[in-house]
Amino acid sequence: MRNALRRLAIGVLGTGMAVAAVAGVAATASAAPAAPHVITNHSKPHYLKPPMLVWPTVMEGQYGNRVTTIQFLLNQGGFRVKVDGKFGSETKKQVMAFQKASHISLADGVVRSDTWEALILTIKQGAKGDAVRAVQSYLKYAYDYKTLKVDGDFGPLTTTAVKSFQGKYPPLKVDGIVGTTTWHTLVTKKA
Repeated sequence: MRNALRRLAIGVLGTGMAVAAVAGVAATASAAPAAPHVITNHSKPHYLKPPMLVWPTVMEGQYGNRVTTIQFLLNQGGFRVKVDGKFGSETKKQVMAFQKASHISLADGVVRSDTWEALILTIKQGAKGDAVRAVQSYLKYAYDYKTLKVDGDFGPLTTTAVKSFQGKYPPLKVDGIVGTTTWHTLVTKKA
């Protein structure tokens, strides 16, 4: 009798877990993709749902292209930091200030998926500033677009480089616009 009750309980538990798993997959499949985030007002959260992409975690002590990109994006948002590719104490301090201003729940100075998605903004030809420098720098130094100038002006040469990059990484749309998925591919394919 005891073994029969155990089998019945395990069967019910297993069925409940399967139903919950299917319901979770269905809910995830029906959710709309996250919209690109534009830094316009730090008094409200940039999004209401968790990030949909998994971004690299970047923290104090690290260095390289990802750090350079974070520094440019912080500057674009008004959180001034020296762009040197080294994640030191000043970069950490500015990341924490950005996280607090952006209402990111864990404002510890570590750049995770939620911070990446709050930092990035959609840019295209005609855009100017440090976000453009971030894309130009990443393309030039991580992906060997050697002739690209890091000048903060999203002109025809940057558009051509972005389209070339997008064409190398399907299923990116080859449109010359740097939105969430292009940013994500830039920073995840090469460090």
